[in-house]
Amino acid sequence: MSTEQIYVNAYNHQTPQQHAMMMNNANGYPQQVKSPSHQMEQPGIYNPPQMMMNTSLANNSQHSVSLIDQIFGPNSKAKVKQRIEPFELLTGFETENKYDINFDNGYMAVALEESDCCARQYCGPKRPFKMHIALKQNKQEFLTLDRPYCHFFHEVNVYDTATNQVLGQVELRFTLFSRELNVFDPEGVKMFEIVSSCCECWTFHIEKDGERVGKISKKWSGFVKEAFTDADNFGIEFPDRATPKQKAVLLGALFLIDFLYFESNEDNNKNDHY
Repeated sequence: MSTEQIYVNAYNHQTPQQHAMMMNNANGYPQQVKSPSHQMEQPGIYNPPQMMMNTSLANNSQHSVSLIDQIFGPNSKAKVKQRIEPFELLTGFETENKYDINFDNGYMAVALEESDCCARQYCGPKRPFKMHIALKQNKQEFLTLDRPYCHFFHEVNVYDTATNQVLGQVELRFTLFSRELNVFDPEGVKMFEIVSSCCECWTFHIEKDGERVGKISKKWSGFVKEAFTDADNFGIEFPDRATPKQKAVLLGALFLIDFLYFESNEDNNKNDHY
């Protein structure tokens, strides 16, 4: 049987629907034509490029929004260690502060001060600054602290870097015989009080409705470091019922406490920071 006869027999046995999908080519032989339905996307068929793109965008969006929750949600403690600056140690020229932060859930971060050189020399611990806090591994910033200049009632504003959303504010409170700070939410509602008495000058208790729920404490760094540098070590114990955003604001309070009371021994002896 010839090739032409085979094609003819196959063509004659097609159903009407299959006949509609066949046409003759220039040589008169049947030629299969793809149905338009085969050229269109079918429901349930995976479209790799589009799905990969959408998934990537969704993951990035979710990561940006929930990074504060990922870092602060499951942890209850953090350690903050200020780096020693050799140039500052040798010359006395105030440099921008740098800190290493270790959370008890395994996250590690760095905090880098951004401030004006003249302000550091002439305003000392009262200087305005921005503190950029980022993950140590990929340098992704997740928290920004903004401290404006103020001679008496010092404050720091805490922002979620990804959304530029205000998370809260920490303000120094005027008192005669103790050190007290108030911690507010974005609406100005007081969330916590931070109190340190004269007898516990290195311990700041975090209180809510008069009950102690956490603390910020300065750790002994060794004689040489304490005597010749202003590099300090701190620990913070977050309240058990604090939300991730509240914990982030309390971490901001730790840095304000460092600048107010421990940044410069000489200035701390001269100023009461009210």
